[in-house]
Amino acid sequence: RNITKHMSKEDGTELKNELSNIKNSKTFDEAMMRFEKALIKQKDSYKSFIAYVWQRRQRYLNFIKYPERIRKYIYTTNVAENFNRRIEQIRVRLSGYFQSEEVLGVNIILQIKRLKENKWKSPQPMFKACEYELLQLHRLRFGSMKLDDSIKDAISEMNNYDSDKKNLNLRSA
Repeated sequence: RNITKHMSKEDGTELKNELSNIKNSKTFDEAMMRFEKALIKQKDSYKSFIAYVWQRRQRYLNFIKYPERIRKYIYTTNVAENFNRRIEQIRVRLSGYFQSEEVLGVNIILQIKRLKENKWKSPQPMFKACEYELLQLHRLRFGSMKLDDSIKDAISEMNNYDSDKKNLNLRSA
């Protein structure tokens, strides 16, 4: 969407076509190389926009790190847009605004509950089919983290904060 806003129609169409081809790359490194080449082609014509995209280029292609069967579900924003549309419809029905944050929160919870009972009741078959691969990717990324140590650090930090606060209260009294 940003391409059409920041580039001419011809250049934007060319970059969009290249991005469509990049989506079919087999590896992340191949996709990144092709994406960088496409950006370099446009750098002189759209300096600030291409520089902005260049800084975030890895974010645009993260979905390629996942199994091919589920990539199309990851790179789209359809689920989020559908959910936001539902909340927007409720807002319009309530005369254009939510009376409070609590009312908004209740409506969000109700929408999630309805989706879980209906549309989200069963898992997406492609995700279920790739479950083992996704778990392995998760373990590779987060397996080295030691939750016990981070929890101990947090508890220690909270205790220090609490004792520092008590000491301040004693001094001021």
